[in-house]
Amino acid sequence: MPAPDSGEEWVRLRNNSSNPVTLLSWQIDDIDGGSSPYVIQENLTVESLDSIRISVGTRFNNTGDSVRLIDPEGEIVDSTSYESTEKGISFMKTNEGIWVLSNSIVGNNADEESEDEIPELNISVKAGNNVHVGEIFPMKVTVTHAEPDEIYYVKVINSVNESQTATVKTIHKDTRYAWNASWNQMPTIKTNSQGTATATVYAEFSEDSSVGNHAFIIRLRSSSKEINYDSSDQKVSLLAKKVEKSIQEKDPKKTKVESIPDVSIRIDDISNKKQGDYVKIEGVITSSINQLGTRTFYVEDESGGVKVVANKNYTVLTKGKRVELTGTISNAFNEDYIKLNSKNEFKILGDGILPDAVLIRTGDLNEKYEGERISINGKVTATSGNVFYINDGSGDAKVYIKSDQIDKPYMRTGYYSYVTGIASQYKDDYRILPVVRSDVIVSKSPIIHENVLGAVSELPETGKFNIALLFFALMIFVGIAIKSFTFLLERMAGISSESML
Repeated sequence: MPAPDSGEEWVRLRNNSSNPVTLLSWQIDDIDGGSSPYVIQENLTVESLDSIRISVGTRFNNTGDSVRLIDPEGEIVDSTSYESTEKGISFMKTNEGIWVLSNSIVGNNADEESEDEIPELNISVKAGNNVHVGEIFPMKVTVTHAEPDEIYYVKVINSVNESQTATVKTIHKDTRYAWNASWNQMPTIKTNSQGTATATVYAEFSEDSSVGNHAFIIRLRSSSKEINYDSSDQKVSLLAKKVEKSIQEKDPKKTKVESIPDVSIRIDDISNKKQGDYVKIEGVITSSINQLGTRTFYVEDESGGVKVVANKNYTVLTKGKRVELTGTISNAFNEDYIKLNSKNEFKILGDGILPDAVLIRTGDLNEKYEGERISINGKVTATSGNVFYINDGSGDAKVYIKSDQIDKPYMRTGYYSYVTGIASQYKDDYRILPVVRSDVIVSKSPIIHENVLGAVSELPETGKFNIALLFFALMIFVGIAIKSFTFLLERMAGISSESML
């Protein structure tokens, strides 16, 4: 839409492939040499046969221009040109691949809804499968394909398929609200310029609810159009109300009583919890205590990884051990972590299997991988002190040598490096933290992933060539050469004397 009636110009992208496509670092540009391209900075994913609307500001000429979609490698994926346009008219590509004029706000098919009809909107909900009666439980609500910069009210209500033997209520500012409460009392969620948003919403099944299998939905209400949107049924197994257990600190002067979780949660569910929540997890230690910080170690399960900080230096917490941990959720420098308050809050379950590191693109180092073992491979673009950056063409990734077991290998800008470590956040930056020296491989030539060791020669521990040893070897070589040359001269002189006789 190069000339909308109001607001920013926009482009709607449709994924016609059979796989999801992540749009981070893709570009929307006009004619070559025209305005600067619009670079998608958010980690937006478009599912197969789905679409998304991208607002691009003011970028296209009304008297004629081109529209080009460019992938992170700089390849033009799709393009079209037009001679002129009118307000409120968009250019749409049909299923047959033909570009036509349209007044549709969606622009995927010729028979799609008009501008006066309800825009498409999708609600996805991520919540635990088991909930106790009377327990406040969080859920992550993600909205896509919504109106840009729009505020939506949020309600948690019983599904129409619910047997009415359980009642779920929305919780906002420590108050519980029934399904028929006023919308202006509900929590809100605001979309960004791309029409997407994510928020954590809290709810509770009232104490008169019966245990068993139940279902609820998330209902959104547009604040400007007063239109309701419902999610699909969210099924949950409702358990009996928790029986409070307690633990006491050893210090008799202060007693701390907390509810001990009955079951472990997936590590990726920590993002649905609040700071101060008491949780239990189970996983494999991926860095021994103190390797990446004082009393710090990392744990990973099949869903993700997390940083853990203990109250003391428990040396049994070593890499490769499978553990059960119970602690409180905290945050420092924008990175969530679990805080252990005593040795009673962890249990060694035995030896575990270290998770394989996931090979990602350097430009994809973000919150999605926080706490996990990952690998990156690319060219060194900058190096200073214990920090260097590598890039595989998708963007720079920061590598920080934090472990005192690693001497940073010798490298220069233009060298290549293959790094394995743990993804970590510090303030607004994401970086990868290698754990041991073998996690950092450096080469003057590109490193082939399948045969990475074959492309790298040995480097000394300090990462620098030992000048004294090199000089000594050179002197030995020179000495041998001189001696050989002297012997050859003496031999030739002896031969000449024999000839004269």
